[in-house]
Amino acid sequence: HTILIAEDDDFIRLAQKKALEGENYKILEAIDKNTILDAVKNHDVSLILLDIILHQDNGIEIMGDIKKHGDDFRLFMLCLNPHGRVPILLVTFALVAVICSILSVTNCDFLRVSQTLYDNGQEFDSASINIGLFSYRLVKCGLAGGNCTNATDFSDIVDSPYCVPWSAAWMEELMWVHHAQIFFATLMVFAFISLLLLSISTCYKIGRKTWAVISVMLLSSILFQCLVFTVRNEESFCGTMEVQEGLITISSCYIRRGAALAIAACVFYFLAAVGSMFFAFRRKI
Repeated sequence: HTILIAEDDDFIRLAQKKALEGENYKILEAIDKNTILDAVKNHDVSLILLDIILHQDNGIEIMGDIKKHGDDFRLFMLCLNPHGRVPILLVTFALVAVICSILSVTNCDFLRVSQTLYDNGQEFDSASINIGLFSYRLVKCGLAGGNCTNATDFSDIVDSPYCVPWSAAWMEELMWVHHAQIFFATLMVFAFISLLLLSISTCYKIGRKTWAVISVMLLSSILFQCLVFTVRNEESFCGTMEVQEGLITISSCYIRRGAALAIAACVFYFLAAVGSMFFAFRRKI
């Protein structure tokens, strides 16, 4: 039996040849469309191992040209990674980052806001609430029977398991929530395009300019993911506010599960960006 190895990468082609020669097959080699068609015309080929990309030629189109010369052979199309295993690792990083970004906003535990009320310099009362980019967590009475009758005492108030979306009225008052949502939507655009291009790189050979574009998009994803954290600088929610003369509210914001996932997303976006920059700026051998 005669096997035709159609592969433009010298190392991969030699490895395939060495593996098959031990089985006493006659091995033919081809590196582009023309040498493949010549081999099919001049030899009785039983099996063709065809790379999906040969230089600038598309393996699927080549397959159609091959079948014009007959179909008395088996053909296997191979999708070998032209950049090694690194793109697969980068896809994993980017995918984990996207999942962390999405999970960070699908719950109402992005930040915990602790508010303390002071009356003429004396601490009057305090309360806490968990908030997210699209919803906030309701609170409930923590006493047995739900008997919290003192409207000014929040010490018995605890988190409930329920989250509700921000209302239109709240959105008008809290513009920072709207801005954070825009930042997140922009982040998702950059992140998904980066993930798509990285997925393509696992099977198709892409140029250094494309790798540079991927790097820029991943770095942009980090930027917009970080901009979501600007909610912590919103003085109306995470700062000091005078309610009326002598009555001051001091609010502090603390990182919760959602914010922690957003930080993890930044780390994985950065790892994917570093790997992409390696391919973008490495010298051709």
